[in-house]
Amino acid sequence: MIGWTPEQVNQMGLWEFVAATSGYAKAHGGGKKSGGEGMSDERMRDLGIEGM
Repeated sequence: MIGWTPEQVNQMGLWEFVAATSGYAKAHGGGKKSGGEGMSDERMRDLGIEGM
């Protein structure tokens, strides 16, 4: 929980809100999660990716 009041949120611009919440999430372990080990070699070949 960030701890902002509704009035503080209402006074922010959209870019300020997005930047602040993104930074908060990053600082507290949020964000995109990895999907494990990545794609298998077979899946990469199926997509035409070679030489990895």
